Amino acid sequence: MKKIIVTVLLIVSFFFAKGADKFVSVSGSGNRDGTTPSNSWTWAEGISQARAGDHVYVLAGNYGRQLVTQSADGTENNRIIFEGYTTTIGDIQPIEQTFTHEGRTYTFWSNFTRGEDPDGTKSPLFDGGNGNIAGTSLSAQGDYVSYINLSFKHFRYGVITSGSNVIFHNAYVVEMGNVEANHNEVTYIEGGFGMRFDNGGNWTVSRSYIRDCGSENITMASGTGNLMDQVFVESLGTQRGFDNSSDYYMSFAGTVSYSEMRDCVVYREKTNGHGGHGIDMKGASHHNEINNCWVINTYMEVIGTQSAYNVFTGGGIISGWYPNFQSGTEYGNIFAASGAHHNTFQNMELYGDFSPIRLRIYSDPSLGGNQGWNIHDNKFLNLVIRNSNNAIGFFESATFTGVGVYDNIFDGITIINDNPSGSLIRQNQPNQNNSFTNIIAHNVSTLTSGTQATLNTNTVFDRINLSGGSFAASALTPYTESNITEFDVTFDSQFKPTSGNMNIGLINSENPNDWDGNLRNNPNTLGAFDLDNAGTTGTPTTGTPTSGFTESILNFFVE
Repeated sequence: MKKIIVTVLLIVSFFFAKGADKFVSVSGSGNRDGTTPSNSWTWAEGISQARAGDHVYVLAGNYGRQLVTQSADGTENNRIIFEGYTTTIGDIQPIEQTFTHEGRTYTFWSNFTRGEDPDGTKSPLFDGGNGNIAGTSLSAQGDYVSYINLSFKHFRYGVITSGSNVIFHNAYVVEMGNVEANHNEVTYIEGGFGMRFDNGGNWTVSRSYIRDCGSENITMASGTGNLMDQVFVESLGTQRGFDNSSDYYMSFAGTVSYSEMRDCVVYREKTNGHGGHGIDMKGASHHNEINNCWVINTYMEVIGTQSAYNVFTGGGIISGWYPNFQSGTEYGNIFAASGAHHNTFQNMELYGDFSPIRLRIYSDPSLGGNQGWNIHDNKFLNLVIRNSNNAIGFFESATFTGVGVYDNIFDGITIINDNPSGSLIRQNQPNQNNSFTNIIAHNVSTLTSGTQATLNTNTVFDRINLSGGSFAASALTPYTESNITEFDVTFDSQFKPTSGNMNIGLINSENPNDWDGNLRNNPNTLGAFDLDNAGTTGTPTTGTPTSGFTESILNFFVE
C-alpha cells in the first residue's frame, strides 16, 4: 500500500497556534507591533514578547551577534513557535540529501548542502563572528517552545536549552567555540558547544545538521522522552583548515533515560587530530535506544558504572582503517568502558579498526574517583565484522587490581577478513565467564593476541566454525568448548553464508532472533543469520535488519 508522509510538526504549528501571528526581520524595530512583515519586530523583541500560542515568523537574513534568552512558556496545546522563512511563509523544508563513503550511501536532511557556510540568504542566521568570545546565541528556557528553520554559527555556545518539551526542527549549527586552536590547547569551555540540553526533558531535535563544534556538537544531559531523529553531526576539521576537531558528537549524558537516537549519522574527517566520541552514553545515561545510526571514523560508546541497559540496534561503524587494516591512528569501534554493564549491541555492521569491539578499563577524569570498575553483562548479538585486526579486544590503559571483563555474551557473530590476519580476541586484562556462541570466523589467524594472551579457562566457546585461513580448533581445547567445526564458507554481498554445512547453530534464549528478525528455530543458525532449513547448501534468507521501534513522532502514515 502507498504510504503518504505528513509532517505532524507543521500541522501542530497551525492547529494549536491560538495566539497571534508575529513577524521578525533584520530591519525590524522594537517600536513596532510585529503584526505584519512591514511592521516586524527585531529578533530580541520577538523572543521577549512571544507568549503561549504565538507563531513568530522570522525572515531570512544575517542577524549578527544576538545573545538572547527566551523564558516565556507555551503549553501543550498552545506552543510558542519561532519559524524561519526565506521569502514566503512555509517555503523552507529540509531536503533529503545523500553522501557516499566507502561504497555506502548515507542520508541526511537540510535545506543547506553538506559543509555549506550559511550567510543568511536561505534561512535566518545568527552569526557571532568569533567563537572564541564568550556568549550564548540562544538560551532557550521556556517550556513548550518550537524553533524551526534557524541557523547559528561562530558563538562560544550556539543553543543552551533548559526548558522542557522543546523542539528544534531543521536547525543548522556550525563552528562553535575556538576552532583555530589545537584540541589540546583549549579548555573544555573554550572548545564550544553547538546544542546542549540541560535541566529539563522531552526534547526533540529532528532533521538537523551540526558541524565542527569543538567540545560538544549536541548533548542531552537530563530527563526522559528525548529524541534525536535524523540528525547529521560531523567534524570536517582539517578539511576546512581547522586545528580543533570535535570532541563529543552526539551524547546522552548526565541522567538521560528512556530516550532515543534514530536514523542519525556521525562523520569524523579521519585526518582530524582527535579521535572524538561519536555516539556516546555517559554518566548515568540508561535505558536508551539507539536505532539505525551510523558512525564513521569514531566511536559508539557506553562509559561508566551507571551507563547501563542501553540498546543499540541496526546501523554500524566504519573505521578510518577500512577497507584494509593498516597501522596508524584511525578510529571506529564499539567502546564499552569503566564499568559499563547490561548494554546491548545488535544487528550491526562493523568495518575495519584494530578492534571493532573494545571493552576497556581506563581512567576518565570526567567520571571522577576510583575507576576500577568491571565491564560486565553486556551483550553483542548478530554482528557482522569486516577486515579487522582483532575482532574483540579486552583492553586496559590503567591497571586496577582484580578489575576486568566479566560475564559478557558474544552471540551470532560473523567475522570475515579478506585475507588471513589478526586474532579473534586481543587480551590484555583479567576476564572470566565470557561466552562466545554461534560464531563464524573466516580468515582469523589466531585465537588470542596481546600481553596476557591466555583467557580464563571458564571462557565458553560453543557452536564455532573456523573457515578459510583461521586458527585451528585445537586452540579452543583449554577452554569450555563444544561443537567446534572447521569448514570453508563463502558469503554473498550481504555477508550471508552461501556454502558450507551450517547445521551446528544454537537456539539461544539470549539471542532468539537473527539479523533479519527471523526466529532461530532450526539448527541452521550459525553466525548473524539463520539459514532457515537451508541444510548443507546454505540458501540465504531475505529481509532487512529490524529495529523494532516506533515511527518518528514527527511523521505519521496514512495507508
